[in-house]
Amino acid sequence: MVVSFGYMLPDRLISQFRHGVINIHPSLLPAYRGSSPIQFAIARGDRETGVSIIDVHPTRIDGGDIISQESTVRRVGGPCYRQLCAGAVSWACCFH
Repeated sequence: MVVSFGYMLPDRLISQFRHGVINIHPSLLPAYRGSSPIQFAIARGDRETGVSIIDVHPTRIDGGDIISQESTVRRVGGPCYRQLCAGAVSWACCFH
């Protein structure tokens, strides 16, 4: 498992794990693939965002199959970045 991982993992590494490798990505993919998805959601004023759990793909950043997603609604005027990060961590810790 990797979290907000911005590097490509070669297929020879991914294939070493019987069930593959998953990535916890802090956006509702396909929105905001790549780096800074939380910052982009805030900057664009998105009221809804969330977390995606995806398979790691050996040749595409954030391009693996989506396994699960959970959305959250951002409070207006709330502590945006901390709120979204805390929500992502909390949800990912409960994922099985």
